[in-house]
Amino acid sequence: MRATGSETESELYRLYWSEVGRDRAAAALGMTAAMALALQVAFIFLDRFAYPESFPFFLTMRLTVNAALLAILWRTRFTHPNASMLALSLSVGLEILAMTYATHAPTSDYYVGLVILFVGMPVLLPMSATQATWVCGLVTAGYAVAPLAVPGPIPWKDFIIHLVFLVSGSVESVLSCGFLSRVRLNEFAQRREIERARDELKELDHAKSRFTANVHHELRTPLTLTLAPIESMMSGEFGEVSELQRGYLKTMHVNALRLLKLINNLLDLAKIESQQLELHRRPIEAGRLAEDMVAGARPLAERKGIELSWQGAERLPTVHADPDAPEKVFTNLIGNSLKFTDPGGRITVSGEESAEGIHFGVADTGVGLPADQVDRIFDRFAQVDMSATRRHEGTGIGLSLSRELVELHGGRIWAESEGLGHGTRIHLVIPRGEPDAAADEEVVATEDGRAFSARQSFDAIGAELGEEATISEEYRSAELARSVERWERSGERPDPSEIQTGA
Repeated sequence: MRATGSETESELYRLYWSEVGRDRAAAALGMTAAMALALQVAFIFLDRFAYPESFPFFLTMRLTVNAALLAILWRTRFTHPNASMLALSLSVGLEILAMTYATHAPTSDYYVGLVILFVGMPVLLPMSATQATWVCGLVTAGYAVAPLAVPGPIPWKDFIIHLVFLVSGSVESVLSCGFLSRVRLNEFAQRREIERARDELKELDHAKSRFTANVHHELRTPLTLTLAPIESMMSGEFGEVSELQRGYLKTMHVNALRLLKLINNLLDLAKIESQQLELHRRPIEAGRLAEDMVAGARPLAERKGIELSWQGAERLPTVHADPDAPEKVFTNLIGNSLKFTDPGGRITVSGEESAEGIHFGVADTGVGLPADQVDRIFDRFAQVDMSATRRHEGTGIGLSLSRELVELHGGRIWAESEGLGHGTRIHLVIPRGEPDAAADEEVVATEDGRAFSARQSFDAIGAELGEEATISEEYRSAELARSVERWERSGERPDPSEIQTGA
């Protein structure tokens, strides 16, 4: 037998007995004692039929053993399971041996009961080879001395045949108990190794998540610091820039925003994996948010020659969700449809109230999906491998992150497609939910009753004043634009006159 780590065989057995052995022995004793009681009652009729002259003695023996079996069944199997296994086996064995002596031991038919006992011990009870040796040895020795205790002539032929079978049953019982004990102990050792490996893998996974999060944070900090001077140069704070220079700056800006978006997605996934992503549910007009997202993405769709429309109720019920989550979900869903819909196609975003909350749909007339690939699009880092889609590069985390965020809110998301060339429709259900107890951000109420965080209110004021798009707006549109830009670019230097801020 192989011990785990630095554990010796004796230590492993002690651990086995303290962790699972006692419970297994108690359960096995309960079943065996109940079965033995039933057989004891049934054999009373056999005693009365076969040996009526010895029936009072047999009945006394069986009632005595039944009392011991009841004590084991109701009490001692829980408190002393090891001793109870020996007591049960010895009490039944000595009972049968006494009956054998009472019915002319060397030729008694009751000796068969001893063979049944020896065969049943390793099957019914988790006994060790040592315990089986004690029981089988005492009972077999008791039968072996029968010729000395029984008067009269001894039929040696019958006695030797009986003794040979009894000894064979004893040896088989001891070997079987030893083998099954070794099997149980090996299974326990393997389970401990598996649990140890599982714990080590879990710790390694936590360390990987911490390392990944730290790396992403370290990447995001210099990237954020890179964006600030680029934006300052684009705004002319350091002097006028030529159209060619502005084109390159805009290219740097939009790719930096794309990289920042990717890093943030990876950070969100790392937080979800480590169960550290905390949701702060707030009242959100999800229908208004979806409509705004469609409006923000429409210039990109028009640039690609795609009709993008919103079909929803004028006012959908308010849902309670983390403010950032729905925005990320709609960004990924609309961006995915823009990626896989060719010019001249159509994308329709819809929303309606349902029993579960609000049911949104994003349907496109794009490349579609084969039936066996529909569920895979939400798998992390998975991409449907077909020529119509492989020309679009990507990480395969956008839709996976969307599903994670939706499920964290208690919603569900799924896709439908009639096959290649027939487009795809993604369904999204967001429950109404309940708000969290306290808000961490200052909340400003507008005149129309809508509630915004301070950051959102400032962005709204800036938009009302006709100022340039804020960083958050460019950030969002850059994510939508990244797939559209891929098909427009063929690897050559972009024409500065065609590059737009946030594209």
